[in-house]
Amino acid sequence: PPQGKKRALSPGRRDGINDTADFPGAQEVSIYSMGGRRVFHAEGSTILWDGTDGGRAAESGIYIASIRKTDGSAERQTILIVK
Repeated sequence: PPQGKKRALSPGRRDGINDTADFPGAQEVSIYSMGGRRVFHAEGSTILWDGTDGGRAAESGIYIASIRKTDGSAERQTILIVK
């Protein structure tokens, strides 16, 4: 399993707590399902993932974020979607 930051999202609850994942210092972020399918990709100075996959709520489970940072480094994060 990837090492690095771990976090949980509960986007379906819409309670303002853990509804999105932000990636400070990131230049590019790709998020993959455990099956290896990319469900999100963004580039830019402010990147947020709202827990969707193709415009629909992502399934509950574990996702892997591959992050390229503005300083040239890279990291991976584990994100758990909880409904």
